[in-house]
Amino acid sequence: DYAKTKLEGENMVKKSGLEYCIIHPSIMYGPTDDKNIGYLIEFAKKLPCFPIPGHGKWPRQPIYIDDVCHLIISIMRNFPGNRVYGINGKDVIYFRDMIKIVLNQLDGFKFRLFLPVSLFKFLMMAYQKLCGEVQFTSDQVDSLTAKEVFPDYPWWAEFDIDITSFEDGVKKMLEFD
Repeated sequence: DYAKTKLEGENMVKKSGLEYCIIHPSIMYGPTDDKNIGYLIEFAKKLPCFPIPGHGKWPRQPIYIDDVCHLIISIMRNFPGNRVYGINGKDVIYFRDMIKIVLNQLDGFKFRLFLPVSLFKFLMMAYQKLCGEVQFTSDQVDSLTAKEVFPDYPWWAEFDIDITSFEDGVKKMLEFD
């Protein structure tokens, strides 16, 4: 299990006796992202509507890749030994609102189609069967519909980093395209 091996590796680093600084990023996104937000953008470009499982009120705190890079540079310049940081975007944003921002940035009229979670999962399984390997699977619906909010710690203030808003990050991704 991926999460288990990450935790085991982190514990090994902590017990090593070496100074460490570990970052746990939330959903990262940016110009060459073909998985998370990048996948959602490409998916939205292909369809006249964007299907959303359930009510879509699952909080997220995506972080733009440039902000992560600025953090890493800051850590390298002034190493805060033996620290673990959960890093995230500054604003909590619902998945449904993330999609609304993406659709507003794209040309042409698009709308969000809210579907019951069970129907959404069924449609994703059917899509997988028809198309073979897909980037977003029915199994990932469970992680999508889980709450993902980080503790309220303003890490960006500690490292003097101006956080990119989700809307500005999406604009940058589309400009890069």
